[in-house]
Amino acid sequence: MIDPRDGVAEVDFPGYRVYFIDSHGATEEWLLTECHSVLEAIEWADAAAHHRSYDLYAEWPLSTGIGLVRLLERNGL
Repeated sequence: MIDPRDGVAEVDFPGYRVYFIDSHGATEEWLLTECHSVLEAIEWADAAAHHRSYDLYAEWPLSTGIGLVRLLERNGL
C-alpha cells in the first residue's frame, strides 16, 4: 500500500520520446508533444514503427534537465 500524499508533482500531458531502432542498429528519435495519453503515443509509435523496434519514454522535468521514464519496449512488429 502507498500513501498518495507523498507525490509532490504531477505532469498532466508529458512529452513522449520514441526511439526507433532498425535491424542494423540505426536509430531515429521523435518527441511527441500533442498526445493526450500514453495510449495515443503507443498508437502513433506502432503506426510509425514499420517493423522496427522502439522504446517509449515519458519526459519528466528535473532541475538539471529532462528525466526519462521508460514506459514500453517493443520489439519489431
